[in-house]
Amino acid sequence: MRNEEFRCSVMCDTNVLIYYMLCTPPFFLRVFDLFNLCAQQNIRMVCTALSLKDVFYITPGRFRDRYMEDESELVKSFASNMLPRVARTSVSQLRKMMAVLPVGDDECAAAEGLYGRHPDFEDNLLVAAAQRAGVRYMATYDKQLIRHFPELCMRPEDIAARLGDPTPA
Repeated sequence: MRNEEFRCSVMCDTNVLIYYMLCTPPFFLRVFDLFNLCAQQNIRMVCTALSLKDVFYITPGRFRDRYMEDESELVKSFASNMLPRVARTSVSQLRKMMAVLPVGDDECAAAEGLYGRHPDFEDNLLVAAAQRAGVRYMATYDKQLIRHFPELCMRPEDIAARLGDPTPA
């Protein structure tokens, strides 16, 4: 599937991936709709290994905080054994759904060149990887990214609206 011709590419920021994996309302349904649209319209979905690393480390803690806060010690003990599996499964599932873009020295250099538009190096790495890979849209809920890179960064529901339009993406 990775060698097919795609209509375009959509990159997912870390926050979008975490909301999806944790089924976080109200974001989950919006992200789910975008993912479905991409699958239906032969749109390549991508992320970076940096985002997968963050999903691996952030998802278990957020899952525990959200669902296990008031649980018994027995449940908490079970959860402490289960949560590493949640992290591994999250990464595996996302890798099945998306291509993983490289982030190396070229992306680092490009990210440094983006400081005039956006001050966050980690965000700039994602933008640089997206730009170098020819990604059309980057799905994010980061308001600063959306403001600083409006031609690339949009909320998932805004990307879905654009992609659902019959005019070419």
